[in-house]
Amino acid sequence: MFVQDPQFGTIVNYDYLRRRLHEVYDEVHPEFSLLGSTRASDSITENHPSLAVAVGASVLAYSLIVAAEETGMATSLKDKIFTLGWTEEHCGSDLLSVRTSATPLESEDGRTYHIKGKKWLINNSYFGDYHIVVAKIDPTQDGPRSLSLFLVPHSSTRGWERLETHVLTHMVLTEYHIDGPGTLIGKVGHGLSIIQRMAMASKYQCSYFGVEMVRDAVPATIEHLSTKRIFGDNPVNFGNVFRQMYNIVLQAALMDFMFYRAIVFNGDGFLQFHGTLLKSWLLLRIHELLNQNLLVAGSKGFLKESVIGRNAIDSSVLPVFDGHYTINTLMTAKHAERYLNATQKADLAGRL
Repeated sequence: MFVQDPQFGTIVNYDYLRRRLHEVYDEVHPEFSLLGSTRASDSITENHPSLAVAVGASVLAYSLIVAAEETGMATSLKDKIFTLGWTEEHCGSDLLSVRTSATPLESEDGRTYHIKGKKWLINNSYFGDYHIVVAKIDPTQDGPRSLSLFLVPHSSTRGWERLETHVLTHMVLTEYHIDGPGTLIGKVGHGLSIIQRMAMASKYQCSYFGVEMVRDAVPATIEHLSTKRIFGDNPVNFGNVFRQMYNIVLQAALMDFMFYRAIVFNGDGFLQFHGTLLKSWLLLRIHELLNQNLLVAGSKGFLKESVIGRNAIDSSVLPVFDGHYTINTLMTAKHAERYLNATQKADLAGRL
């Protein structure tokens, strides 16, 4: 699952991913199964964060093609790696402020554009086959309908430069320039609405990764504290250590419950918004809990091969990756009043 690259060192084996990603895509198209795609992703990544996020980025980018109802494109590209070409250095994840432009080119279907701009901190980009790029046809506009999505082949990109990060060190995140043709995905000006359609899938996936990180790291700490010896005894037998781990285990169980509760209650728009807020809160709490777990574990957790420290560090990327702030802000503005003043009741038995 990992290879030794002469340029980048130990990195994700992108050839391995390219051979197996269709297993996840098959669960996304033609029939969409969120749980099925997550399980397929599990079989590929074995819960390693760098692999999981690399797969997640490609699958979510592919999901944008499906969300735009580009069925022919989605069917023909199941053997490809995709990237989410959204963020730019000057504006981060404020999609409405991107500067990447799209100029129409003469073509038979009228869907070919020249894409020009620079993307920043993009996962999979150096090895990706296609980039799903957010760009503006009219650079002077900055409203919700100013954005469109484009399928940009790797041949239209250049000037890649790896950006070293503190997290997910086996991935290759880069900045790069786009200067070449791309194909419109969906309708002009519908980029943000298409992205919103896959926002919940992104939150589900990131929350799932976070819950799995907790499931791996907390038992590893208990095992370590049950075998290590300090002052002639195992630290887990010390009252203060036991109480801390007891509280961590209870919180981990609560997060597990809350995650699956959010799945049960994700239905119409009202409950989807409920699930969105819950999952965003959950990811922040997971990151906090994994860091508490690392502190209790002590020096063992800081070893490179330890899942305890690795998951604590890598979990910091999930609240960022789970859904960009522009999407969250728009959804909050759109639904907050209805959410806070709602009187409707869910049919719990039916949902279960």
